Parts: sequence; C-alpha cells; structure tokens
Amino acid sequence: MKSFRLFSVVAAVFIVAGLTVNVSLAGKEKGKKEAGHEYSKEQMAAWQEAISPGSHHKQLKHLVGEWDTKVTMWEEPGTEGMSSQGKAKCEMVLGGRFVVQHMTGEMMGMPFEGMGMVGYDKATKKHTSVWMDNQGTQMMYTEGECENHCKMETHHGSFTGPPGHERKFRMLTNIVDENKHTMEMYLVGEDGKEFKHMEVVYTRS
Repeated sequence: MKSFRLFSVVAAVFIVAGLTVNVSLAGKEKGKKEAGHEYSKEQMAAWQEAISPGSHHKQLKHLVGEWDTKVTMWEEPGTEGMSSQGKAKCEMVLGGRFVVQHMTGEMMGMPFEGMGMVGYDKATKKHTSVWMDNQGTQMMYTEGECENHCKMETHHGSFTGPPGHERKFRMLTNIVDENKHTMEMYLVGEDGKEFKHMEVVYTRS
C-alpha cells in the first residue's frame, strides 16, 4: 500500500510538471514566470530541443519489428558454444525515444524470458540500455557510443555474478541491414583476457 501511494505521488508530480511545460510553451512571448524566474523563448526552445527525439533515436527504428533469434553462448574461452532458438519483439515507445524488447526462447535447457530497453541520452550524448531476464534478479545497465552512422554501437557495463564477483563486459550491436542485426557480448576471463561470451543473431520474421 505504501508503494502504491508513493507511486501515485510521483505520477502526480510528473503530470503536473508536464502540464506546466505545456502551459509554458503556449505562454507569452517573453516566457512564463515560475518561482520568481522568467524563462525566455530561447530557453524554452533549447529545453524543447533537449527533450525531443533526434537523429540517434531515428536509428533505433532499425531494431523495431518481430525477429527470429539464434543465441549462442560460450561459458569460458575455448569451450564449445551452446545454441538455442527464440523469438523477439521490439517496439518503439514514449514518442520515439526508446525501444522495448521482449525475448522468449530456451537457455541451458530451461525456458527463457527477457526484456530490455535501449535509447539515447541527449544530455550525456551516450547510448543507453537496461536488461533483465528470468535467469537472475538484477538489472544490467550499459552506456556507450555509436559509429558508422549508428549502425554499430559499443556499450560497456558490469554485473555481479556468483559467488558475488563483479564482472565487466563489452557489448556490440551491429545493424547488418533492415532484416538482420546482431548483438555480441564479451567478458573478461580469469586470465584477464576478453572472450566472446554470447552472440544473438536477429533475423526478421
């Protein structure tokens, strides 16, 4: 019940903030005074630009759709990879600002379900992502940059694996064409060298 009340308060704050922005944008030419501060048209225009989707967000549309997936995992360097098939559905949400992915399949002989979100933070100029699945109880956060007109992204992140050790990883997303893209995840092994831990190949259904 406390969590619900807290959520209601937070939601109300965001709703009021959104109404304030809309009023400000439609206000007088010199801006609207709020808490003793006068926002100019230039300031409001800059703020509107900062929160609006840009060219990096347009590239996210390459990920949207329904996909057949092939997941291959390598537990340690030099080991044989284990592959499985699955499905993924990716949707653009929140006015073209983020892509949400839902993935289902099988992993290590068990049903697998995961979901994530990718986006681009115009304030930090970083590509961002978050991932969670039924193989654990943590969320994995990453951030990175893109190249080749954002057809390739490189992200870095970390997670805590058993028995409580933090493991850093590098993640590469490559847009091959409109019907195929790949994700590769690299871990650092016990020898301190990086090795390929996972590869997901997405082929449009």
